[in-house]
Amino acid sequence: AKSRNYDVVLITHDFLTKCPYLVKFLTKPCIYLCHETMREFYEPIFWHISTFPHLLINLLRLPLKIIDYINVRRIKLVVTTSKFSKNFLEKIYNKKIFLIRAGVDYKKFIYKREKRKKILLSVGALVRLKGFDFLIKSLSFIPKKFRLTLLLVGNGGNDEKYFRLLAKRKGVKLLIKKNISDKELIDIYNKAYLLVYAPLREPLGLVTLEAMACGLPVIGVKEGGIVETLNNIGFLVERDEKKYSKIVYKLINNSTLIEAMRSKVRSYVIKNWSWNQGSKQLERYITNLSLNLKNEKD
Repeated sequence: AKSRNYDVVLITHDFLTKCPYLVKFLTKPCIYLCHETMREFYEPIFWHISTFPHLLINLLRLPLKIIDYINVRRIKLVVTTSKFSKNFLEKIYNKKIFLIRAGVDYKKFIYKREKRKKILLSVGALVRLKGFDFLIKSLSFIPKKFRLTLLLVGNGGNDEKYFRLLAKRKGVKLLIKKNISDKELIDIYNKAYLLVYAPLREPLGLVTLEAMACGLPVIGVKEGGIVETLNNIGFLVERDEKKYSKIVYKLINNSTLIEAMRSKVRSYVIKNWSWNQGSKQLERYITNLSLNLKNEKD
């Protein structure tokens, strides 16, 4: 890579260190697209780790936190995809972070206008950080004869057994689908009644955008990047199980309102969260950085 005549190198997350270790060896300026930091080191540990062995493993991973911090500090330009993440990352890295618009491919995530099933959907890795236990507990406050099935779609995670036991104890019917294709996910988005989404301090909430592109209104929690993605088009509730259950109960009994929203939420995504908008912003950052470096050389 050193011998190639690149102007700028664009990088994103590495599995181990978040900010890739290769940054140390690059001679060209970098733009780092950073969706999130190593959150397990900067947030309450019980959000991320539920067993003692995992806690020990995380302690052994502490050097990776240092590597990530040093690498980010080396980078010329860091961009992220939500105001929430921008503020959070600036505090951690003591560095100016720039903002670009994220987006979804609304030509792929389509609204099929099919008949919906009375199923509540949530999507994400099967870990407590995604707030699935909060959803199960919230639904348990709805009178039993009005409770809808909760469908969780996700890959990875170690908390599936915990969610199943909790749902059984709370009297909530739970279905879990794992390792499905994008096509299957889009079909599910088009068959579910509502998306219920309650991850802890989610950096952006791409799931909400995918769902709305498929005509699926969202009930989210009032925190993290979800506040920005929903932005008055969805329903935002405090992280309170009884308050959340009340809005779910209200909406599952108001199909007229929900059906009227389906086209609106898709139009909102097309207008405000398309891939085209974000890619143009990123392209401008790359061009400007390249031009600035050439001017510095001149």
